[in-house]
Amino acid sequence: LTCYSVRELWDSLIANPGNMVQAPQPIVIILDAFDECGAKGDSGPREILLSLLMNSAYKLPKNFRVLVTSRLESNVQEYLDGCSSHQKLYIQYMSKLEGTEADIHRYVVHRMMKRSGGLGFLDEDQCKTLADNATGYFQWAHTVCEALRGHDKAGLTVKARFKRFMSLARDDRDLMPLDKLYKSILEDTFDCRDPQAILQYKLVMAQILAACEPLSIQSLKRIQSARSDGEEYDEEGLNAVIPFLGSLFTGVNNVNTPIRPVHTSVRDFLLNEERSTEHAVDLYQGHETLAIGTLNLMISDLHFNICNFESSYVFNSEVKNLSEKISQNIAPELSYACLFWDSHILHIHSNVSLPLVEKFINKSLLFWVEVLAILGRVNGITNVATNVSNWIKSSMVSGPHIGKLLMHVNDILKELVSFIRVFGKMITESTPHLYLSGLPFIPEGSSLQKFRIPFKKLAIVCQGLSSHWPYQQTVIYGHTEQVTSVAFSPDGKRI
Repeated sequence: LTCYSVRELWDSLIANPGNMVQAPQPIVIILDAFDECGAKGDSGPREILLSLLMNSAYKLPKNFRVLVTSRLESNVQEYLDGCSSHQKLYIQYMSKLEGTEADIHRYVVHRMMKRSGGLGFLDEDQCKTLADNATGYFQWAHTVCEALRGHDKAGLTVKARFKRFMSLARDDRDLMPLDKLYKSILEDTFDCRDPQAILQYKLVMAQILAACEPLSIQSLKRIQSARSDGEEYDEEGLNAVIPFLGSLFTGVNNVNTPIRPVHTSVRDFLLNEERSTEHAVDLYQGHETLAIGTLNLMISDLHFNICNFESSYVFNSEVKNLSEKISQNIAPELSYACLFWDSHILHIHSNVSLPLVEKFINKSLLFWVEVLAILGRVNGITNVATNVSNWIKSSMVSGPHIGKLLMHVNDILKELVSFIRVFGKMITESTPHLYLSGLPFIPEGSSLQKFRIPFKKLAIVCQGLSSHWPYQQTVIYGHTEQVTSVAFSPDGKRI
């Protein structure tokens, strides 16, 4: 789906199928957490989707309804204020929805009420006070409940913490109603007067928030261990922070569960130094740890035939128990490393990891392509090459040795893109042909020729091997109708 634009996805997934549906009964399309679909920007996915919702949703059949949930951010508010009469919108603020306060009260009682046998945390009056102080804001109530149920700080009882949280009850005039609550929870848990505690907190939080997709404790430990690469590594560092984040993050109590903020506002708060002050998180340290860690992890763990395919003569789709082989042989952290390493090096200085990138390319490049082929993600290699090339071009490192290194890495990546254009479809369908068919037909003049050397039994093209890549490197399939026009971008990167 990431290969298509938002407009194409709207047409192919909603508009076109919707107009073909003949069913008379009501049909509801739900877009949850709209404010999380990309950053604000004039041409970003959020702005495009907003425009589509405002200008195209009403064209759907009359029995269709589109339900959108979102925080009321500025660009959302602007679109709502500017909507015209033909755009039939019903806007409901959840804090003012009838029954919300009763629902919050039921939730608080369910999570916190003391019952027979001594289980529970709060009595009936305290539950009512907590629910009332939420003033219709479910996330406030949820965060307080989880904080009270979490790890106690020495010297603070549940009763004392309850009183403190109630003194932070949100006000309708608060622009950031959860900030005071988040700050109080962090102050209770991580003492700003202890430099070591705050340093460890920031190191761990930077990794969690810099991750391109949520990582588990186990995956974070493996990547952090790979980051140290033989240096002294404190494996208890994560354990000193993550278990105490249960009111702000999910997945903190299971080593194999991905860790996620309970709400987007947690991430927004932690990344805004004006709001979170001493507890603000700088993502640079996280990107550096994840960049170096993922590169080292791939260098150490990637190898030939990683999923132990028994035969080279079957399609991937015909491999028995392929998903089981993947889960047994490609750990979640290794899969993450293969998919996202380039996203992290873009955020760090090239002198930190350039030699490591060269080492990865020389030792593990083909094995990385193999994993992406098995995962069905070969199409992403072109973007990786572009990202790394741009990172190299922005390098501030100088010197004759570094210059040669930069040229070498850049040349390999450029050749890899041509290799994928020619052989990508083939190795996606049958990964062993990366070695059986791809390597033997690499042009004589390509710098990728050196990757043939470790494979002594490869087929050899005795006559007619090209000296360069063909000008027609791939065939793009979009439809089966006649092509009447084509447009190329000025930089030659898009058709």
